[in-house]
Amino acid sequence: MTRKQWDKKFRKALHGLSAQEKQAAADYYAELYDDKHDAGMNEEEIMAEFGDPEKAAHRILEEAGISETEKRTATAADTAARAALVVIFGIFIGIPLLSVILSVIVTGIAVAVSGAACVIAGIGQFFFSIVLMVTEGVTGAHIAHLGIGVVATGAGMIIIPLFVYLSLLCIKLLRACFIRISNFITGKRRNNHAKT
Repeated sequence: MTRKQWDKKFRKALHGLSAQEKQAAADYYAELYDDKHDAGMNEEEIMAEFGDPEKAAHRILEEAGISETEKRTATAADTAARAALVVIFGIFIGIPLLSVILSVIVTGIAVAVSGAACVIAGIGQFFFSIVLMVTEGVTGAHIAHLGIGVVATGAGMIIIPLFVYLSLLCIKLLRACFIRISNFITGKRRNNHAKT
């Protein structure tokens, strides 16, 4: 476990302490770390000596006189406050954002339908031009109409995969947003560092 990972778990386990008390506890371990590092110990040795971050936090909470019940109450209150914050932001930001997302979805569906229409119309134009060339002979206008059919089909074939790609991207972004909101409400933090 790295120093950053240890510190993150340690701070998270300090439920029930004020922000100043949490910072003081973190500063204590930071100074202790620096002293041991200056004395020649490497990070791995220091972290092994510090031990489990939750146990270290529990010792500090016991010294501060905070019981498990108080920790759970603080966590529940913290979760309720986060949920209230999400509701407030949801009303003032979420509803307008949702209307924009719905507009983008409707626009995307319209683009997909127009792409399909381009493909169908292009194929129809292409074969109609071939029929005209066979029955009336080859003229510049017929060749132009044949080209229009090919271009319309190609445009439709480009639009449809582009819509599918953008739709999947929107779904991934929405999923990430919902996961982050859920983690925010429950107080979970995502660990960006690889576990050792």
